[in-house]
Amino acid sequence: MKTISLKKVSAVAVASLGFGLLSVVPANAADTAITAAKVGYISLATATSSPAAGAAVVVNMGTETSATAAAGSGNTTHANFIGLLTDYPANGFVQVSASATVGGSGTTTVMTGGTNSVSGSTLNVISAANAALGGNTVSASAILGNASFSFTPKVAGTYVLKVWHDADDGSDLDLGESVQTISIVVAAASAVSAGTSTAYQADAVTYDTSAYNGTATTNSTIAAYQPTLCSKTTGTQCANVLVTVKNAAGNAISNTTAYTYAAEISGAGNLGITDTDATITQAASARAVSVTTPANNIFNVSVWPDGTAGKGTVTISVTDPDGVKTTIATRSVTFYGTVAKLEVAAGSQNYSVLRAGGYTAGITTGLTATSDVPALSIKATDSNGTLVPGLTITGTPTDTAIIASATAVAGGVANDAGYLFGGLGYYHSAVTSAAASVSSKTPTTVTYSTTLSTGVKISTTASFTVGGSVATETLAFDKTSYAPGECMVVTITAKDSAGNPVYDGKASPAVTFSKSIGGTLAAGTYAAGVKSSSTSTVKCTIFAPALGGAFTAQATSSATGTPTITASATVTDANAGLLTQIDALNAKIVALNALIAKIMKKLGVK
Repeated sequence: MKTISLKKVSAVAVASLGFGLLSVVPANAADTAITAAKVGYISLATATSSPAAGAAVVVNMGTETSATAAAGSGNTTHANFIGLLTDYPANGFVQVSASATVGGSGTTTVMTGGTNSVSGSTLNVISAANAALGGNTVSASAILGNASFSFTPKVAGTYVLKVWHDADDGSDLDLGESVQTISIVVAAASAVSAGTSTAYQADAVTYDTSAYNGTATTNSTIAAYQPTLCSKTTGTQCANVLVTVKNAAGNAISNTTAYTYAAEISGAGNLGITDTDATITQAASARAVSVTTPANNIFNVSVWPDGTAGKGTVTISVTDPDGVKTTIATRSVTFYGTVAKLEVAAGSQNYSVLRAGGYTAGITTGLTATSDVPALSIKATDSNGTLVPGLTITGTPTDTAIIASATAVAGGVANDAGYLFGGLGYYHSAVTSAAASVSSKTPTTVTYSTTLSTGVKISTTASFTVGGSVATETLAFDKTSYAPGECMVVTITAKDSAGNPVYDGKASPAVTFSKSIGGTLAAGTYAAGVKSSSTSTVKCTIFAPALGGAFTAQATSSATGTPTITASATVTDANAGLLTQIDALNAKIVALNALIAKIMKKLGVK
């Protein structure tokens, strides 16, 4: 620890340390004699509850003074107090500043008849011209005093603040002048915690109606997942990240501490930053941005396009006063270019056989559950394969005598609230058959297209047939015989009166079995005229009985005159199979014995 001895500090030395020498203090010897005689003691108390490096430490000062006589003609009565750090950790010296008020929300008691005035590390209590200072007794506390001194420590350690009454206005400490010291232990700067800090990201694009409120009191309501797909075109903000910085205990980092809050983006994009909590549209300024000592522990990082398509990764960090950098979070955005391709999204065509007679297949709004499905979804991408939202896509039937219309609406909060069907960049379609349409196995198409500003059309097609109600239903196993517990595929096939598959979505019956099986085949709906126990994701959902012998499957049919449909299969008897194997082995043993006897006879062995 560095220690300064102040038996006598010259005016030149004090000035070099930054102490203010007040020109308003008169040099009248009578005034200085009056002032010097009236200050009894000085008391000091820390107003800062938990001193830490990088944050201001405030020390309140109290004094005991006696009433003075009025100053000489045209002069004032005054008392000067100077503060200085005399002990401090290595590399820890900083200047002390005087303040006319006490720290925090405490009460300031100015000497009667006086006015507090400060310059640098000097406090001057001064009366009006030809006036006197009254008596004063104030014991300093965390919330009480005549004035205060403060310093902002750079490093942790023990600091000693010395405050003295400069009776002779010489800006130095003389024998007999009132003096007091206080020792203050300063902790290391509060460590930033990435685990307790938060970084909520919200989009800022007009075609998405999701709400975003950037205020501190509502940031917990912001969804953790928000769309971050944005146009590469400059001038339209892409997203905002609301960052709240906390320590390991989950408490806010002090807003008086000199932390550097920063963000940088790699890949495409530019950033803006502000420490104004509710400002979420800060203009872009650079690819790396920062703000030091914000108004609170919350700041906003805005993300903007730079004209480049592709992904941008935002890294958000906080650097403490000791230079320790903590990464709070990384957030990504993707900037899309001009649409280059439309396609029917893989596995998205939920309806391929439309119901004849003017019925609509699929829905486009809501889509809050997997049971609320569109007829199909169109996927739009740019030349990089990035999804492109915000398009207007039109569905045009080839033959309006079969398909009356087809719609396509953009996925997003209104049309795909849970992002179950791809969200932004996907367009969900409902298709309506013509009122006069009848069952037909000949496919007809719908062309889905969007037109670029250049007049070029980007398009794709989807095929549909038309089916009627159930005229016949059949039930079948995939095998005639199963091992006990073996996977079974059971299929119900339904056709309309024209022999074509019934329309998609028509109800299919539940299947029951004459023996106990593993799993169930519940009622459902037909797709392309088929309902199967095997799905696109799970092949085996039901399993053969454990008991051997014949068994049947049956279902109640909706076809006129066919109340029940059935199918039969068998389960092999494991014991019967074992006996067959034993009999075969015995036969081989008998044949082997006969061969041995024949060989022995030829050899003459009896």
